[in-house]
Amino acid sequence: MKKMFLAALFLTAALTTSAQSRPGTFSLIPKLGVSIAKITKEDIYYDNGHPMKPKYRAGFTAGLEGEYQCTDELSLTLGAYYAALGYRTSDTEILQTQTDEQAVYSAYHDRHTRLDYVLVPVMANLYLAPGFAVKAGVQAGFLVHDKYEVEVSDVTYDKSTGVGTYGESQTLSVSSTNGYHQFDLSVPLGLSYEYMNVVLDARYNLGLLKVSNTSGAKNSFFTFTVGYKFNL
Repeated sequence: MKKMFLAALFLTAALTTSAQSRPGTFSLIPKLGVSIAKITKEDIYYDNGHPMKPKYRAGFTAGLEGEYQCTDELSLTLGAYYAALGYRTSDTEILQTQTDEQAVYSAYHDRHTRLDYVLVPVMANLYLAPGFAVKAGVQAGFLVHDKYEVEVSDVTYDKSTGVGTYGESQTLSVSSTNGYHQFDLSVPLGLSYEYMNVVLDARYNLGLLKVSNTSGAKNSFFTFTVGYKFNL
């Protein structure tokens, strides 16, 4: 009997600590986490017509959300985040000169573009169980910084052996020259779980607008954050 009482007490405490805020209340939730982003385009063409597929790159995100608990099952949130997005592409080598004995290539390594946004999501959160919610909404994005970087070095291949010798590498960096749009719009879809005011949040963000004038690419990214809910 004592064990049953203790088990019931523990279960009640767990449900209480994991439950969301009461209806009619407002909360602030500062959050910190990581972003995993790329752009949705099958190929991106660079110099000499070489196609390279975009890949995911990791970044960070941080921000603040305000949540209003409408009912036990529904809440609305408005947030503001800074997020480092963008994409990477695969390493490549482009032929520059060659003779009968050797061939000289330019090797491009760690080629990536960083796109930093201020994101403003408006979300509806549907609580399926105490503390556990599925969410969807709309999100405006404002580009505040863009930067392209690549590591470049010459590599000389001996045609008789196939062995390559790399020269000294240098990092090339260019900002604000790619014509990226200053405004973005996306649809965030996600899940969250709250326990003792700690909120774990995972979202996929599907871009709706082209990121630049030069391609049909759109943003596509995940965010994973942890936050702490302050009930006001």
